[in-house]
Amino acid sequence: MKKTELSREEICALLLKISQNQEAILSRLERIEGIQKEGRGSRQRRGSLEQVRGYAVELGLSPAAGEHFFDRMETVDWVRGKNQQPIKDWRAMMRTWKTNKWLELPGSETMIMGGM
Repeated sequence: MKKTELSREEICALLLKISQNQEAILSRLERIEGIQKEGRGSRQRRGSLEQVRGYAVELGLSPAAGEHFFDRMETVDWVRGKNQQPIKDWRAMMRTWKTNKWLELPGSETMIMGGM
């Protein structure tokens, strides 16, 4: 292999490029880790019991409906379907459950089991 002499300026330019690439890679890794920890934007793959109860109340449901949803999601490890796909947005799933009447309605004493 033939050795090539580089000028000081060329070495500095190469080091600068390496540094910029390294910063870009680290920035991407931080974004990926942030998405995995928090979900994308407001999306979260898992909600805490308090978050789920609170969101149930926002939807006009009782906190007990939120607990029902949370318990169901915990039993299936927050995945859905035959292929066990991770739930992308639990809030969207909860809205679907409400629309399909799979959660208790305000003032109702009974709950309908959620479908998966």
